[in-house]
Amino acid sequence: MNPIRRREWNAAQSTRRACAWGLPVRHSSRPVGVNAEAAAFAVTAASVVVAAFAAMVSVICASTADAGTLLPVHLDVSALAGATRPDPHFADYEWSIDDQSNFGAQLLVGRGRLGLGARGWTMANTQSIEIPSVLSIDVDTRLVAAEAVLRFDVLQVAGWSLYGQGSGGWMRLSYGTEALQFVPSGSQDEIEVPLDPVDGWIGSAGVGTQYRLPIGVFVGALVDHHVFQLETAHRSGDLIVQEDESFGEWTARAELGWSF
Repeated sequence: MNPIRRREWNAAQSTRRACAWGLPVRHSSRPVGVNAEAAAFAVTAASVVVAAFAAMVSVICASTADAGTLLPVHLDVSALAGATRPDPHFADYEWSIDDQSNFGAQLLVGRGRLGLGARGWTMANTQSIEIPSVLSIDVDTRLVAAEAVLRFDVLQVAGWSLYGQGSGGWMRLSYGTEALQFVPSGSQDEIEVPLDPVDGWIGSAGVGTQYRLPIGVFVGALVDHHVFQLETAHRSGDLIVQEDESFGEWTARAELGWSF
């Protein structure tokens, strides 16, 4: 049987036995990205933004001793869109490893070569869950992330900039199905396996380029590599093997924004 995450297998020992020889007859579905998850993401993203702005204000205030040498401060607001290539190791867990679209937004306070701010983004995927010769379903999944972002311009020439960027923050991986219900073979009792969201930390590093027009509009492109860790579980013979595993994904994004 295909692996399912650790929390789904920890519900009860009877649940594990049902997964080993049960026959799922139905599953309940809900839209991916429900209100509770959106609210949790909004609260976390707001916290990251506040922390990022507080840090940026501290940096600016600490350098105001000589007002004549201060560089102007700018606020950049941008929309992000691109594609993510999942870690090939996800194929071992029956996840799609095809390139997936991602969308997000970024808020950055910059001064000179330094920029600090926050970024939020989301990406959907699918995972196949099946019991051989019994049932096979594809479950929608969604990853939502809110990150603090630190950027440094390595090169600035006539409106063009080449920069390095790092980020770190919070992520949530959720399923589009709340639970799977199993009726074990030879039994009339239904056993439910919840598919709860998983929260964790995520970090990235990347390089990008940006061009600023005189009217305040800017366009850019960024390639970065995200790393995160998940609790996983898979079946090995009659045993359920549980462990923490690290995953990495490459992401390419285009950026369109406005500078104030």
